[in-house]
Amino acid sequence: SGLARTLPLPLPDGKTAALRVDGLVAASIFGSELLVSEENFTTLFPGITMPRYFLIETPPGRERAVAEALRRNLGELGLEVRDTREVLNGYLRVQNTYLSMFLAIGGLGMLLGTVGLLLALLRNAQERRREFALMLATGFRTEDLSRLLVLENGGLLIAGLLLGTGAALIAVAPRFIAADARIHWPGIVSLLLALLAVGLLSTLAAARAAVRGRLLEALRGE
Repeated sequence: SGLARTLPLPLPDGKTAALRVDGLVAASIFGSELLVSEENFTTLFPGITMPRYFLIETPPGRERAVAEALRRNLGELGLEVRDTREVLNGYLRVQNTYLSMFLAIGGLGMLLGTVGLLLALLRNAQERRREFALMLATGFRTEDLSRLLVLENGGLLIAGLLLGTGAALIAVAPRFIAADARIHWPGIVSLLLALLAVGLLSTLAAARAAVRGRLLEALRGE
């Protein structure tokens, strides 16, 4: 980052000036611009005597009418009129594209993780069928085994979600405390609840599959 640092700025005459960035402007129509005082600008670029951009303040609700009037009267001179909403949307379009891509990748990861979780639980349950058969022989019921598996794997799932959420919040804490931060908490909470629901359903399905069939035959095979 060049903030609060002095950077070299090449000039049209071949010389180099010292440029210091003292601040950043976020969520503004000047997002891609470098703001310099008029005095310093004319000193560095004396050949530019006329402005190329104009900021026009319009009465509330008259933005479209003013824009149409400017295009109609000055359009032949190459005038381009854009409102602040259009400019900001242009800046945010790339960011939103990246966010959409990451959201799609996250959804795919969630799907693969759910399938992997279900397969891991099913394999773990199948490998413990002899243990379950011994527990049945000592007085446990199939309902007790199912409840035990749900509590065991569900507890691991909840602990993993809490640890992962905590680590993620710590990682993005600088963004949370930013002045322009806008966090969509309902979406985040909904995603976490969806992960919890899918994980618990997978745990329940694995528990039912583990106690299905004749478990005592696995013990007789020993």
